[in-house]
Amino acid sequence: MPTQILVDTDPGVDDALALCFGLGAREVEVAQVTTCCGNFDLDTVTRNAQYILDVVGASTVPVSPGARRPRAQLPLTSAVHGKAGLGGICPRQSGSQMHGEEVSSSEATRTFLSDQCGEARTLVALAPLTNIADVISTEAHRFRADDRLVILGGAIDVPGNKGPVAEFNFRCDPEAADLVLGNAPCRVTVIPLDLCMRNVLSMQDLRLVRDPAFRAFLRLLCEEYASANAREEGIDGIIMYDPLAMFCATHPNAFTYEQMWMRVDTGDSFARGMSVIDRRLQGRPAPNVSVATSVDWCLFVETFFGALNSLTFDESFLRNS
Repeated sequence: MPTQILVDTDPGVDDALALCFGLGAREVEVAQVTTCCGNFDLDTVTRNAQYILDVVGASTVPVSPGARRPRAQLPLTSAVHGKAGLGGICPRQSGSQMHGEEVSSSEATRTFLSDQCGEARTLVALAPLTNIADVISTEAHRFRADDRLVILGGAIDVPGNKGPVAEFNFRCDPEAADLVLGNAPCRVTVIPLDLCMRNVLSMQDLRLVRDPAFRAFLRLLCEEYASANAREEGIDGIIMYDPLAMFCATHPNAFTYEQMWMRVDTGDSFARGMSVIDRRLQGRPAPNVSVATSVDWCLFVETFFGALNSLTFDESFLRNS
């Protein structure tokens, strides 16, 4: 039986790829999508999430909007995802109902944690951790110790991508990230920048998508993003941030991990949002996270494109993009 997952997201090109990955993967079932301000404002990322679901025939998956702003600062945004958040795609509102208009992300997450009582449950956090922090603050008793929280976030031994030392998601809401890492009532896995920067698809790799219309759509989605990665990070290709987090949800044994004690700097200096790791030999606290340090890349590529090729793409979205 596939694992039920909730995806908290802020699409974003790599979020869109991760959503498609999760929707096509046979190992998981996307039961709920929640959105959070991050790459763009809440209305934009909520529209983008619903749009991606519609594109691949998954419009019945509920989308519930969450936090409009971080816990203790003004919102930040990203410049690598194009004007509307989906590269060269201009999302249009489809006729499908925006499920999240009547159900908040906190209520949707509470329902998800309540409904899946006897099953394995995984939350995949692709956005800043504002929504997850809110749930842990008010609904910690609904988690089980064997629940999994997979977080895309943090920079261990590499420079930040939102300032000199901070990864984007942690920098967007450091207070939320620190609360989650310090208080999560379940198993926490972190997919850091260190791993993501070493695992990149090229635009040519999209030829592995068999449907020519879907392949053309994905090229429109990714071209501007790949160019921005080359400009901003010096990496020529599609950095697999969020898809790697989704792969950790589908194939946790495809990674190697290091147990670490991690918190997040919430001060007002240039280090705000930095991942703080205690590496002392003596006196350090017990580890609170599993940090992914390597991945079976060949298996990722096989699984990722296998999932995309299992989806049914609606060509009308290409004609209207």
